[in-house]
Amino acid sequence: LDKNEEAIGVLRRISSTSAIEDFESLEELLILLYNNKKYDEVITETKKILQFPDADIKSIQNIIAKVYLTTGRYEESLELLNKVLEQCPDNWYLKQALAQANMCLNNFEEAIIIYERLIEKEDVSKIQMFRNNLSTVYCNFGAYLYNQHRIADSFEKFKLALTYDTKNPDVFYHLAICNL
Repeated sequence: LDKNEEAIGVLRRISSTSAIEDFESLEELLILLYNNKKYDEVITETKKILQFPDADIKSIQNIIAKVYLTTGRYEESLELLNKVLEQCPDNWYLKQALAQANMCLNNFEEAIIIYERLIEKEDVSKIQMFRNNLSTVYCNFGAYLYNQHRIADSFEKFKLALTYDTKNPDVFYHLAICNL
């Protein structure tokens, strides 16, 4: 077994023998399972954790939404993220995940609105990250439009992508592909 598998085994034993309140071990287990791409096990473990009376439901739902995003279950992720955001509407991390889910579903305008609002309202230290992510949304929007044979519209989106991140390599890649 590699070290991650050993750690997963140890955390499983700890969580099965310790008090219900030992959420740190369970959270570590979820992180290890997620990082080792054991997504079905993450969902199984989160469902177990949700049965505990003191479980941090919002945090667990966020983990489930992240698994849904990673595994291409975008509609489920979008639904769950909207539900969790009703409970904690100021959580930038959840909003960013919501934007990503929208982008994956080709809801580019919605993803753009979310990132623009984050740029307006969030801490200055996060703005560049949001700008880079917004650039990615515009880039993907441009590629989508290009595949729809809307060439002029696609180039406009690529230009907008570069206004948010002048070094976004994906934009240059797509522009090169479009000019072949």
